[in-house]
Amino acid sequence: MKFANTQRELELYFENEEWLVKPATVALSKAHKSGRFDYEKALKFLTNKYRDAAKQYCLEHGSMADNWRTMFSVADRKACALVTLEGMLAEFRLGNYWD
Repeated sequence: MKFANTQRELELYFENEEWLVKPATVALSKAHKSGRFDYEKALKFLTNKYRDAAKQYCLEHGSMADNWRTMFSVADRKACALVTLEGMLAEFRLGNYWD
């Protein structure tokens, strides 16, 4: 999947902020390991985490006139969540879980 610059920026920000990525990874890891994993719910969960990342990114790197909703559209956030989820699922299939 080809990423736009804004999508890549948001994905990198998310991956480098432990307070965002660790709880998401642990929660999805536990759900997958226990057999309660639902793809659609996981995608929605990660999209919401990317919303939090977009808000924080805008606070840290945007100007007072910037709005996180326009800086990172819903499509951007969902595309990032999809890439992250697919990466996590690949790790889960290999038996790599985070507790």
